[in-house]
Amino acid sequence: MLTSARSSVRSSKALLAVLLAMAALWWGAALPADAEVTVRDTASRSWTVNGRVLATKIVGNVVYVGGTFTTATSPTGQNVTRRGLAAFRLSDGALVTGFAANVNNGGSVRTIVSDGSSLWVGGAFSSIGGVSRGRVAKLNLSTGGVDTSFQANTNGMVRALEVRGNDLYIGGQFSTVRGTTRSNLAEVRAATGVVDTAFNRGANGWVSGLRLSPDGNRLWATGNFTTLGGGSRVGLGGVSTTNGAVAGPNFPASVRPQFGLDINTDGSRIFVVGQSNVLGAYRTDTGGRPWLRRAEGDTQAVRFFNNEVYFGFHEGYEGNTRLKVLAADPTNGAIDPSFRPNVVGFWGVFAIDATAAGLVIGGEFTSAGGVTARGWARFLR
Repeated sequence: MLTSARSSVRSSKALLAVLLAMAALWWGAALPADAEVTVRDTASRSWTVNGRVLATKIVGNVVYVGGTFTTATSPTGQNVTRRGLAAFRLSDGALVTGFAANVNNGGSVRTIVSDGSSLWVGGAFSSIGGVSRGRVAKLNLSTGGVDTSFQANTNGMVRALEVRGNDLYIGGQFSTVRGTTRSNLAEVRAATGVVDTAFNRGANGWVSGLRLSPDGNRLWATGNFTTLGGGSRVGLGGVSTTNGAVAGPNFPASVRPQFGLDINTDGSRIFVVGQSNVLGAYRTDTGGRPWLRRAEGDTQAVRFFNNEVYFGFHEGYEGNTRLKVLAADPTNGAIDPSFRPNVVGFWGVFAIDATAAGLVIGGEFTSAGGVTARGWARFLR
């Protein structure tokens, strides 16, 4: 009787695990912390785009991609105009036809964030969805319609966004936001774009990546700066979310420029990619760098998820020119041997996002994970 009961429990748990995985695949929901979810290194066929993808964001079952493309193309050859921004279903890779927010000719989208209710995009554009907007806009998640109550026009390129609650942080290469002087870094109200007057320090070079600490008290930034928030910081540093003043340790091993970062769950480590071909892990208490991994070209994208550090780069890795994205152990940097998808295209991977349903890469390539994939690819769990 006891053996039978245990067998029944095991069967019930297995069924529950399958149901959870199926739900996560469709809705992008979070799996329990102890669930085993592994990204396959074979990709699934999807619609493609005809240019470089610089930003990816998964929200539920939708993948938003931004870049320099002008057209989305189906596996059967159907072409649909999508300039700089498009949405696809994660589950089957199909274009979300109801979402359209084309940027002006020659414009681009370089960063995308969401709070689950709205979408904010930044880049180098003067209009989006037919509405005049200077390089940053707030959009409807379902339709791409521009939220006309939000205006935070910058006078230069927006490279990074971070949103939490009522606050939106903007990083890039600008000197004004909504007519207010701000040097490459600013905080605005997420609903309206009104500039926070208390957050009034910046960086002396462009800002390329932003991440908030789990407690929301510190904003970590990467870029091409040597001063940040009034203090000496080279390519990587933190500032107070109250007033923008430099906060946290110096990072003596950091160089510039750095292209992006992500942070682990408890906020103890930052993972940074940059022009020096290096993925580096940094401690947020001491500023030390416990490990690094070096590719053969610039490391261009990083995403921490489910105790893996996914990182993208160009050229190759350890002599293999078809490796452009890998996964590293966050504790010691050991490369995961089970995730080594081939990516064909010199410039490789510029953007990565991941949820419990799967992983998405964006960049400049013609195939990934064994399938034709131009601009973006999805790897399901």
